[in-house]
Amino acid sequence: EQQQIVSFLDTKTSLIDSLIEKTQRKIELLKEKRTSLINEVVTKGLNPNVEMKDSGVEWIGEIPGHWVTSKLGFYTTKIGSGSTPRGGSEVYVDSGVPFIRSQNVHFDGLRLDGVSFIKSEVHHSMKGSTVFKDDVLLNITGGSIGRCCVVDVEEEMNVNQHVSIIRTTENLINQFLNFILSCDLGQSQVRYNLTGGNREGLTIEGIRDFQITLPPTSEQQQIVEYLDEQTQLIDNTISIEEKRIELLKEYRQSLISEVVTGKLKVTTDE
Repeated sequence: EQQQIVSFLDTKTSLIDSLIEKTQRKIELLKEKRTSLINEVVTKGLNPNVEMKDSGVEWIGEIPGHWVTSKLGFYTTKIGSGSTPRGGSEVYVDSGVPFIRSQNVHFDGLRLDGVSFIKSEVHHSMKGSTVFKDDVLLNITGGSIGRCCVVDVEEEMNVNQHVSIIRTTENLINQFLNFILSCDLGQSQVRYNLTGGNREGLTIEGIRDFQITLPPTSEQQQIVEYLDEQTQLIDNTISIEEKRIELLKEYRQSLISEVVTGKLKVTTDE
């Protein structure tokens, strides 16, 4: 009977594991499609018939004729990072001003579950690293280096030294910059800056030198709206597939439990 159970569960769990593996591969392909779509649109635009020109940057290639390539620093009013308050984690409190760390910054937005807090007087002593709504945050050290998001929270926050605050001028829409940073165009520059000798992390100077592709602001807005819509569709599909994996894992565990405790009878037919 043990042998029957083992044989039955081997067959069933193999089928489930195969489904999980296929679903995970589908998620990977969807993520690749998402990145590829963003990269294509932020460097080539939405009009396939537009006249193109050489960008002047070899690895960017051609861009629409009316776009420019430039350094990020020319289109920002602030690029900076925070610091650890005196006393480090000892100064964290149960409530107060949210203190953003790299684990809070994700490609899908700011995650404030489990965020740390500092007292308002500590916050005011670190005015230079105050985070405001619409700032772009970029992780500049550690395993999550390169992750970025736009701040969509109204309340004032502060940030530690592992995260950079980027505040754009009116000629660069923050969501457009965030799309640039999150796709190959931005991520390749993150990797290049690391292999360029500064292995500890990105420097503020290095971020200022990031090459960006820049259409007129009206076109940036169109691109942001288009990408918001398209990436949302892909993200929804990814979310459904991730839920499917969770359900398959739960089913696998439940099936094993039911069979080994005798609640589900295994017959020779099965």
